[in-house]
Amino acid sequence: MTLGVVSRVMERWQGTGECLNGRYFWTSDLVISREAGLASMVDATRDMIMTGEIEGDVTVREEWEAVTEAAHG
Repeated sequence: MTLGVVSRVMERWQGTGECLNGRYFWTSDLVISREAGLASMVDATRDMIMTGEIEGDVTVREEWEAVTEAAHG
């Protein structure tokens, strides 16, 4: 997959609401975010967990709330 293809997918998702309205793209070993920074990655990770996209692929740790709070100040 090229960056151009990923970009077009993310643009399409802006209209469909997927992946926080195209704010991120993910595969099993990669997450691409439109915005840099910890807060953006925390939002993407939270969305993947809440939507069930990565159910069983990761372990949610007890520290999760502390990380999300720190990311959003």
